[in-house]
Amino acid sequence: MSPEPPEVHRLLLQLAGRITDGELAVLRTCLADEELDEVADTLISAVGLGLALTEPEVELLMDLAQAHGLDAAALAEAPRATDPPPWRFTAESAADADEAAARSAERVGGVRALWRSGRVSAETTTETVYLVEAEQDADLVELTAEIQHGLTGAGAEPRVEVFHTDAAPTQYHEAALATSTLVWNPAPPARLARVFDGADTSGEPFFRPDHPRAEAAERQRMLGYLRSAPIAMATNQVMPDVIDPNRTVPLNFRSDGTWVWNDAVHYYLDRYHLAPDPDLVSHVVAANTEPPALGRVDLHRAMGVLTELSELESAGEQLGRE
Repeated sequence: MSPEPPEVHRLLLQLAGRITDGELAVLRTCLADEELDEVADTLISAVGLGLALTEPEVELLMDLAQAHGLDAAALAEAPRATDPPPWRFTAESAADADEAAARSAERVGGVRALWRSGRVSAETTTETVYLVEAEQDADLVELTAEIQHGLTGAGAEPRVEVFHTDAAPTQYHEAALATSTLVWNPAPPARLARVFDGADTSGEPFFRPDHPRAEAAERQRMLGYLRSAPIAMATNQVMPDVIDPNRTVPLNFRSDGTWVWNDAVHYYLDRYHLAPDPDLVSHVVAANTEPPALGRVDLHRAMGVLTELSELESAGEQLGRE
């Protein structure tokens, strides 16, 4: 029985960094065009030239070759792959083709995030590699072909790796993602919850006397949700309680992927029943589950909000802005 296109796509993902970029792009185009015999024939030839494969890769390629009537005898003698090639990646990479890659990703749909990383070649030049995290029901084969086509049309090398979100298939992809820059994602920006009602002329934050208080039932739901969310940025910093200066307020930042809030929100709700940002309250009330774990994209979006926040001069200004 012939392997299905998604299985062949996974095989080609595993070969990233092990065969040339040009060969890999051609094979992915063949896969999108349903030319599986060409994929098998090309890889068998590559094995004859020294391409090393793992046992599962040999088995899949053997099945593919047999399904298309190709001579797979050379695979029995294929060198066996052990350690992956030691590729190095850097955050420095050219953004020239970002728009073309993003347009292609948006046109096809099913993309959760488009990332860019710089692969350092043997000549110490940096080669741009795009990485696409796709939804579980996305057609990875079509996505790959369309983004390759978009990159080629923009005059860029079609180096793009497409895989399901939070499931980078190899060390090659993990290394690339570790130094990557988020180029595009379809979700709206994360929102930062306001803590205070404002700040005075000296920058000291305050609550207005008529600041809303949370009712008991709503308060308990809010407290549980706010405290159980993952920490997006931990800090040892504290600030004085603006109502009781003898107490200190923790300043960790948490997120559920949609909102980002400071632990001060929880503190003032718990101690003084001061209601959080009304839009955050509505979001929590509407949530049917506890806050999810933060994925790579969620964390990146949260950190983007906090990077903007860090540009303000003091904790009081940061938390007291309107």
